[in-house]
Amino acid sequence: MIIADAMTLSDWKLGDFHYWAKLATDVSVIGLLTGLSLVLVEHLATRLANSTRVSRLALRPLLILARVAVLTLFLAILLNRLFELDFVVVLSSVLALIGVAFVAFWSVLSSVTCTFLLILFRPFKMGDHVEIKGEGAEGEVCDLNLLFTTLRAADDRLIQVPNNLFFQKVIVRRKGTAGKSLEEQLASGGEGK
Repeated sequence: MIIADAMTLSDWKLGDFHYWAKLATDVSVIGLLTGLSLVLVEHLATRLANSTRVSRLALRPLLILARVAVLTLFLAILLNRLFELDFVVVLSSVLALIGVAFVAFWSVLSSVTCTFLLILFRPFKMGDHVEIKGEGAEGEVCDLNLLFTTLRAADDRLIQVPNNLFFQKVIVRRKGTAGKSLEEQLASGGEGK
């Protein structure tokens, strides 16, 4: 009786082959859709950059966020297919982790976001003299990175101001010598003036 109910070797291979073939097809289709989605995200970013006259550098955080969202969705669907994990559970877990990360890194994320707002709205340029009222910080803008703007004070001290402070305080600006734009300075990685 036991031998009669057991699958023969040829049945096992056939059943296993169909399972693996379907799994390979599913993974291929999911991978293809993910690739197409990433191409679409790139295309939309390019169109947005061209229509708003904003450089792709300024749109980079948005592009990274879109890529992460597409890849997270791909991973969740793949985990659901491979391990039968519930998509909603995986997605809610990922979103919960992202929420915790946002709370933990709020000031850092705020400064990074404000960096891109500084590039978009251009309240000052490299070489301008900037004074932040109520903070006692003033000097010539000599560097910009994702977190800080560096001011060179009259006594040659370097003052690093978090980029989000420019949106919380009154800023007095006096035009300086023409130099790099903030966008060019950020792209150069802070090399030189």
